[in-house]
Amino acid sequence: MNFYKVIMILIIIIGALLQHIIHEFSHVLIAKFNGIRTIKIEWFTYSKLLLGTRVTFENEPELNEKSIEKKWGWVSIAGFVSTRLIGYILIIIYYLSSKHISNWLILIICFFSMIFLTFDPLYFVLGSIFDFGDVMGLRKAFSIKKSVSILFFIIILSFNILLIRLIWYSS
Repeated sequence: MNFYKVIMILIIIIGALLQHIIHEFSHVLIAKFNGIRTIKIEWFTYSKLLLGTRVTFENEPELNEKSIEKKWGWVSIAGFVSTRLIGYILIIIYYLSSKHISNWLILIICFFSMIFLTFDPLYFVLGSIFDFGDVMGLRKAFSIKKSVSILFFIIILSFNILLIRLIWYSS
């Protein structure tokens, strides 16, 4: 494997780790704003989500309840919103400065924007379909039907993929 391929793989791994860390700390930050204490964070140990991270909060509701307080919905969606915003900001940074930065920095921005714009929407689409993850807290807190969450997150994922396609693969 040549040097450039190794560097690209490292960039993707770093981007994925950074996206995951920002996603999880967004939950913690919004919980703190809502007066919820974080008990523990179990990084990459949560086997239900294929080595996902489990954040445990004080007085966290059970997701088998019919409905939960809206503050838990905001905590649930925090990671999704923060990573979307960062993905869109990366695209704006590219447009504003791509003629003035190195090819390596453009490559990093490209990979990071793809990661930040696709990982969470895909996670939320799968969570909506198979009833797991952050989307469950969102649905319970705001009484969102399963079919609506599936459609909404498929639209977001499709939009982000189209955006990536238009920006990074247009001639």
